[in-house]
Amino acid sequence: MRKGKEVQSKLLVESFFVNTYAKDDGVEIEDLFPEELYLRAVREAYPTVTFTFTKEESQIRSITKRVEKAFNRIGAAQFEKWHPARVLSDWIQNKPELIADDTSGTFELVFKDINNSWGK
Repeated sequence: MRKGKEVQSKLLVESFFVNTYAKDDGVEIEDLFPEELYLRAVREAYPTVTFTFTKEESQIRSITKRVEKAFNRIGAAQFEKWHPARVLSDWIQNKPELIADDTSGTFELVFKDINNSWGK
């Protein structure tokens, strides 16, 4: 978080960091989704890839980095974050019941904070 404050002061702009909303350092926007839902999206995006996490991989905080490490270990296709992101986007638009209320609420808060910062 200290680096974020440094960025804000140097650029003189307000910055938003995912860990503010995820309450954990070392995470990315994908970590705002429940892990089970994100992994379901990965499996839909990469239907021919079967993987489980090793004990070491399970310790990685960021789900995308964890998946990437597992893909590399098993020699699967190169993991690209946009593939499951496209699946999640489709689900948000066409199957909103898959997205839990607390997940939707977290994203609403992110966008509310961003929109409110523009009014300053």
